[in-house]
Amino acid sequence: NRSSVAKVMKKLSRKGELHCCYEAGPCGYVLYRQLTSLGVRCEVIAPSLIPRKAGDRVKTDRRDALSLAHQLRSGDLTPVWVPDEAHEALRDLIRSREAAKADELRAKQRLEKLLHRCGLRKPTGTKAWSYKHRRWLDTLTFEHLPRQQTYTEYLNEVKHRSEQVARIEEMIRQALDDSPSECKEVVSVLQGFRGIGFVTSATLISEIGQFLRFGDPKQLMAYVGMDLRAWVFRFRLRTCQVKPEAPQTKNPPNTPCHLKPQSLFFLTPGGSGRAKHGR
Repeated sequence: NRSSVAKVMKKLSRKGELHCCYEAGPCGYVLYRQLTSLGVRCEVIAPSLIPRKAGDRVKTDRRDALSLAHQLRSGDLTPVWVPDEAHEALRDLIRSREAAKADELRAKQRLEKLLHRCGLRKPTGTKAWSYKHRRWLDTLTFEHLPRQQTYTEYLNEVKHRSEQVARIEEMIRQALDDSPSECKEVVSVLQGFRGIGFVTSATLISEIGQFLRFGDPKQLMAYVGMDLRAWVFRFRLRTCQVKPEAPQTKNPPNTPCHLKPQSLFFLTPGGSGRAKHGR
């Protein structure tokens, strides 16, 4: 708890200046903010960028703490950017929308599978989950009462999830309206790109934060997991498929197609190249 952490920091600070670090994880930045408020220099370390020995297979809390302390002193650790509490709150709200969208998709798939088992298909020329499609769903009835009750529950779940997504999107709009002018300006600039709407721009702002913290576009592309990997073997240079390193929230589902890698190119010295479409 907070009192125990403050007591330990007070005891250790008698021996000199403190410099702490811990791995980024589910605990968030509460410990970081408490230590900085106590005047302790603290860093949150990216777990994927921690150097590890190939043969080191023993993992305990004590060994991890000693390893982090040694690497922190030698400067081999890479800290992550820590958002303020307001920015983190906006990020939680946008991630709640992503969770609601996933629940909505599962509810729709559950309802569609029930209709498929009953041999029902949407009318020809009707777009899935359009206004006309939803009106058709409201008119369906079944002969047996248990099946009708099941269908009603599934349909109500779809409506509930859709309303939840709409409510959260309105909350996001209100949160951005109350945000600083710099944030509003970045959101409006992002929406100027083809294929980037309000939700995608808000997601980019919440997940990336300050774009100026990246020195060049390559660093930004590496952060979101859109950089190419390359190997050199037998006097050949081969670029492989893009390997995403970032969480799914950094690559939102509404990312425009022209920002996604569509094909890869293999080059060999003195030979011709060939294109290979990615997944």
